[in-house]
Amino acid sequence: MSENPELAALVAACHWIGQKGWCPATGGNMSVRLDEDRCLISESGKDKGSLHQDDFLLVNIADNHVPSGRTPSAETGLHTSLYRRFAPVGAVLHTHIRERDRALPRRKKRCIGAGRV
Repeated sequence: MSENPELAALVAACHWIGQKGWCPATGGNMSVRLDEDRCLISESGKDKGSLHQDDFLLVNIADNHVPSGRTPSAETGLHTSLYRRFAPVGAVLHTHIRERDRALPRRKKRCIGAGRV
């Protein structure tokens, strides 16, 4: 895979999230938009704290097709629907923070911000 600064930043964020314990085991999933039609999403069954750039799969945003034939995150549809609906969204980081690790008061889930990683 060629060098992609956004993907490199996402991998670094994944390592940080892994160190925090916010994606225990293989929980959570991450993606970054490449352009209007394509994104890269974490492969299913991977520890997010140990991801490398090659652990992200190319996905067609319109139909969730994965040209490589490898298995993307089970929640690929969530990511691609956000990219289709909100053009400014440049990345999606879906964590599974354990209740005991929460530093902030409980809030309703919401889409936070828009832009690049």
